[in-house]
Amino acid sequence: MYFQGLNTDQWDYIKAGLPQGQLLTPEEEIRQASKKAEKKKAQRATKKEKEKEIKGIEKVQKKEEEDKTRFLNLSDREKRAIAAERRILAQNQDLPSVPRCFQCGVDISGKVPFEYSDYKFCKPACVKEHRNKSKPSHSISR
Repeated sequence: MYFQGLNTDQWDYIKAGLPQGQLLTPEEEIRQASKKAEKKKAQRATKKEKEKEIKGIEKVQKKEEEDKTRFLNLSDREKRAIAAERRILAQNQDLPSVPRCFQCGVDISGKVPFEYSDYKFCKPACVKEHRNKSKPSHSISR
């Protein structure tokens, strides 16, 4: 097509059976190259935007994981104190608090928690695990 665009009068291209599509002239070649460059630039911008979104999501997940581990490392007394503090703050300032499972520390906002004795859990397995952990071991001697 390029040769045909440069030398339109040299041969009978119709008789030779070559398609009569758009001829590739130097101007057309420059236009196509600029079009390709613009397309690549747009692809690069889209890729950067996606990477930025992924990094933001990863950052949020990392922070959530750090909060979860920090919460899990607290004692039961500290967990209860934090829960009470959040309830008081939420009542006074109408601030959204992040409720967490008392056993595993998972964020349970938007879920219906399993509760017993002012404790809130994400699933029944956490309730069972907490009961077994906090149950005093009595040895029966006869």
